[in-house]
Amino acid sequence: MRMYANFSLQNRTEDKLIRHSGTIVILRTILLGLITVAIIFSNIINMWILRKVRELQTLGKVLLINLSVADFINGFFVCLPAVLASACDRWLLGTTYCTVSCILHGITCTVSIWCLAIVSLDRYIAINFPVRYRNAKKMYYSIGILIAVWLFSLITFLSPHIFDSKYYGYQETIVMCGMKWKSVIFCIATGLYIPILSAAVIFFSSYKVSKALLAIQQAKTNRRGQVKCSRDLKAIRMLKISTICYIAAWGPYTLIAYLKAFNVFTDVPEEVEFTVAWLANSNSFMNVIIYSGHLDGFLRQLKKNFSCCMCSRCCKDNAVYPDVREDSNLPSTITQTNIY
Repeated sequence: MRMYANFSLQNRTEDKLIRHSGTIVILRTILLGLITVAIIFSNIINMWILRKVRELQTLGKVLLINLSVADFINGFFVCLPAVLASACDRWLLGTTYCTVSCILHGITCTVSIWCLAIVSLDRYIAINFPVRYRNAKKMYYSIGILIAVWLFSLITFLSPHIFDSKYYGYQETIVMCGMKWKSVIFCIATGLYIPILSAAVIFFSSYKVSKALLAIQQAKTNRRGQVKCSRDLKAIRMLKISTICYIAAWGPYTLIAYLKAFNVFTDVPEEVEFTVAWLANSNSFMNVIIYSGHLDGFLRQLKKNFSCCMCSRCCKDNAVYPDVREDSNLPSTITQTNIY
């Protein structure tokens, strides 16, 4: 397959490298730079704001912040070097960092979707098994889940390199380091547990939680109960939208990778490979937009912190005085509810 020929960087010569015109290099570098800056700064905003959202319960907050950490790592350690590679039209950071970059890329995209899956599963357990959930809701529980997610992702994407030291390498077509996708077992394993299983967990849990909340909402006669259920449903909708965006961004890249891995379609145009690869990376800055529209307290805190940047007096006022809106203490589904 053309994309994966001559994978060893040490054996490459100048005539084997794909070269582009100056205009293409400039436009491509500007595009990748904008995507990278959006990823880095949007996730800095996410981490900063999420830690201040009082409505979030511990596990939900930890997981969403962890998702932002993973996306930030993707932007800073994977996409930023790709901007340099685009500007120079070649990879300059050596084979070791190229391998590290590839492994980090796989780890961060896996951690991102599984953080959402665990949040949705956590809400399902909280709604359907409140007593069991109350007993398990400890800080070490959250830390253990995080360690397990990162460790499992590391093992998954480190394994190919252990068996084939040239499995990862620079790909000129997508202007970043990537993988060969030649191992059938690896393709099947990652295809099953990253996009398919995680999405199944999210949609199944969200459906069950939504069904339970609608039943509770119909039974509630007071305004507080109805408002709380409405906010719960809004939070569940946020998880669904985040998952749909993830699938829409990563789906084309995954499909093409699998078609090439199984030799169904090997001659993919360079423009298509580049577009689907960076569409997938663009998913890393979408969450700040999704949270702003669907996560209670996020947009409010975002406005407060923006005011803080514009006016130091506003910053002081916003930091000292709590939110006194009616029903502001009614938490949402991925937040602290009475049964949690």
